[in-house]
Amino acid sequence: MAHVTPLAVELTDIIPQEIIEVVIAFAGANSPKVLKNTSLVSHAWEASSRPHLFSYIHFTTEFVRWLVRNLGAWQRILPHIRRACFSEESNKLMSKLRNLTFVGCSSELTAIVGRILKEAREITTLALCELSFRSSVRVLKLHEVWWDKGILDDVGTKPAFAAPRKLRSITLDCTSEESSILFWLARGSSGSIRVADVEGDTSVSQFTHIETLSIGETYSRTSSALRTLSGFKALGILTMKTPIPLKNHQSAATSNGVSISASPMPWYSILLSSVSSSLHYLSLRLAWCNSEEELEFVDWGTLNDLLANSPSYAELREITITGNIRRHDSVLRDGCVRLIRQKIVRLQPGTQLVIDIRRY
Repeated sequence: MAHVTPLAVELTDIIPQEIIEVVIAFAGANSPKVLKNTSLVSHAWEASSRPHLFSYIHFTTEFVRWLVRNLGAWQRILPHIRRACFSEESNKLMSKLRNLTFVGCSSELTAIVGRILKEAREITTLALCELSFRSSVRVLKLHEVWWDKGILDDVGTKPAFAAPRKLRSITLDCTSEESSILFWLARGSSGSIRVADVEGDTSVSQFTHIETLSIGETYSRTSSALRTLSGFKALGILTMKTPIPLKNHQSAATSNGVSISASPMPWYSILLSSVSSSLHYLSLRLAWCNSEEELEFVDWGTLNDLLANSPSYAELREITITGNIRRHDSVLRDGCVRLIRQKIVRLQPGTQLVIDIRRY
């Protein structure tokens, strides 16, 4: 191998930093080994190598322990990280974590750490202080979030951290304390939210500008359930994912196993009758069906009256009926579709009826 004569210090000291950066970017592309070598040439070369060398970090147990022993390294490394990987091995370092506090963090960082620690069942205290949501956030989805009422004070007027503002869409899926979450969101976005996919707590009525509303599968006739849709003056798309029971609603009027006073109308008919806006799309879901006879328990009469006489349904473009049957029986499926079409007889001209019965 030919002998390489190093350049004189007088010469290397006058090389512009821009040239060094170009050389390092070219020579070290996709080569951590080369970047490690270039970082050892001089202080100038190390400064230009660092952004490339630490743009991607795999947080292994060994690396995290090294950072703990060399706290000053954080200031040199963290500003350059663009991508990071936390393996299950990394989680073992935090297996005894009990208290976790976010101070002055962005919602994006909170979500990332939350995913990393999703199996950390030993955490008993979680504090979110000065949590920051970017003003550009328009869509918020909370999935399996277990919300503590302590996020608000006793009178429910002082949130522990500010709600995001100018949200356009919210999705609350399998969350606890939906009411508390909705009250919190209303402080920042009560007038801007247009799309809501929720379980159906009455607190969603605070968002009066909603145009698209989906009511979840666990909606029930409890004291906190949404009883009316009359407050949504701009509602155009309504999806009711709660299965319509295929049995006598008066005999099935219970809540958490306790009998309650039966209403002359089932819950879904009450909600549909309360619509005060002009609907364009309506989707209803039937419970599991074992026979065509079970479809007789659906309140088709109220639905037909609304389709024929209510101004709120005069401009309806499509109504979708979905359901499932418990066995692979094409005869039952075809019979259910045929019976539903026979039951819905008051469709307005221009309204399309879509029936989707699937076999499982």
